[in-house]
Formats: sequence, C-alpha cells, structure tokens
Amino acid sequence: MNIRSMEYFEAIAEEQSLSAAAKRLHVSQPTLSDYLIHLEEDLKTELFTRDKKKLILTEAGRVYYNAAKRIIAIRHQTYLSIRQRKNREEKRIIISGTPNRGALLFSDIYMDFLKKYPNTHLSLKESYANEIGRQIVNDEADIGVLGFSRNRLSNVTYIPTANEELVLAVPSFYEVKAIPSPEPNRLPSVSLSGFADIPFVMIGKQTNARAIIDDVLEENNLSPTIVYEDANNLLIRNMILQGAGVGFLPKSVAMVEKRIRCFSVTPRCYFQLGVMVKNGREKEEEIRYLAWLAIRNNRTNPAYEDPDDPLYKELCEEYENAGALL
Repeated sequence: MNIRSMEYFEAIAEEQSLSAAAKRLHVSQPTLSDYLIHLEEDLKTELFTRDKKKLILTEAGRVYYNAAKRIIAIRHQTYLSIRQRKNREEKRIIISGTPNRGALLFSDIYMDFLKKYPNTHLSLKESYANEIGRQIVNDEADIGVLGFSRNRLSNVTYIPTANEELVLAVPSFYEVKAIPSPEPNRLPSVSLSGFADIPFVMIGKQTNARAIIDDVLEENNLSPTIVYEDANNLLIRNMILQGAGVGFLPKSVAMVEKRIRCFSVTPRCYFQLGVMVKNGREKEEEIRYLAWLAIRNNRTNPAYEDPDDPLYKELCEEYENAGALL
C-alpha cells in the first residue's frame, strides 16, 4: 500500500510550509512543490491559499486532508492487525509517565514508534514523578517520562528533551505590577514579595516541579499561605482561574488559558523535561528512538526550549542526519 503522496499532503497541511514539510519528510523542497502543482492540476482546484508566507487549506484542501488522514490511519491499523495476528512480538517496553503530560506524549509517539519497531509492544504505566524513579531502578518500567528533579539518582541516566519555565499564574482580574522583559518573546517579570499576603494554590509535593518551586520561594524569603494543593496541573489552573489564589504552573499549561496572566519570577524558574532509564539502557536502539520521538514532539511546543545537554545534542544529530521521521 503506497500512500507516500498522502503523507506528503499531510505534512504540508500540518507544517503550513513546503520547507518545513520537506525537512520533516527528509525530501527536497522542489519535490514537494512539484507534487503539489501536479496534484492541484489533476484535481483542477486549489488546495491551499497563501497567507503571510503560510499555506492555508482551502475548503477543498480540508476535504483532501481529512481523507488523507483516514487513509494513513487505515494503513497503520491494517499493518498493526496483520503483525498482531502473526504474533511476532519480540520485545515489550513499559513507559512510566505522569497522567497528564506522560499520557499525551505516549499517544503522540505511539504510532510512529510502531512504524519503526512493529514487533515491539509498547505500553503505558501512569505514575507520579516520585514513583517513576523507583520503578526504573526496580525494573518495573523500562523508560520514565517526567520532569526532572534537582536530586538525580546515581544509577539512572537522564536524557533531557526540553526545558520549560515555571511561571507565576495569576487571574486576569488581579492587579499586578510587572516589569517588561528587555528580551523579545519573553514574559514580563514580577517580584514575589508583592504576593506575600495573597493565597497560593500549589502543585502537589509528589511532583518534581514542586521541589523546584519550593526552592524559588525559599530564595525569595516567601512562605505563602497555601489554600489548596494537588498534583494535577489542570486542576490547579482551574483553581487559579476561579480566583482561589495564584500559583506556579508549567508555561505550556498556563499560557493556553487567556483569562490567566503569566509572569516570570526572578531568577527565572525552570525545570527540565525528559526521559530516564537505568544506566546502560540509553545505548539500546529502541530506547534511543523513543527519546528522539519525545524530543521531536517537544519541539512542536512553543513553550519549550532546547536544553544544553550532550545526550540531547547526540540524539538530534543521530536521527536528523539519518532523516528519521523529521
């Protein structure tokens, strides 16, 4: 079943750029340009319009895109069903990840992993950060997906996939004295001393992000009144939205809600996202590929920043040079 042309169209529609789609597919830009010209000629209709250097789907293009997605999905499901009937699974990999971020990442990378390793069974074990390290050490899981704490286990290898800022999230109706950032595309900052008398809703103590937040509060000599705490970021965001208090949230979680204002603190508060494996397993082909898929997925989120880490750079160079699923 050759559906490469459908994958071409899918990439162009999702990247909204021929150059970005070409990089993702590891083909030349003229190849995609010729493909699109011939496709529109065959269909005798425009599938994209150009708006500020972006390719935007027309109504006809949206119909074609939806059809392409269905065909690609059917191909994946068909191949998977055939392989399962043959019962040729040779390896099982358990990913331990948090219920929100870990589960979403698992669903995003699942099909791409199976395309490359169809005989490996991939499963998800939902756990909180303080459990994941123990599971990796005790061989209860093969790879952990989480935000790292500052205290690292000695017998575990950490592969960072992104850096994310923890921002102070404030209901939009609060009056806040903010300092604009001199750096482009950066949030304004606030002094935590101005929030000494304001209640906080807080990410739970079982998360690695909370340990980093507590360090920042200590550095700023702030012991806030905590009216509620929970490990669920979405619950904390909704509590802030309802006016229960202010609180720290990952930037990617806070910024999607327009009724919440986000601020950097001084010094900026960051935590690192990544995967963790028992020492030595970072050399396994399937583990490395899962880490690369996590990196590639994180790069699509504008709230994430590239970490300065040799393992991160090594994986990027390895898979980008190989043209693997770009």
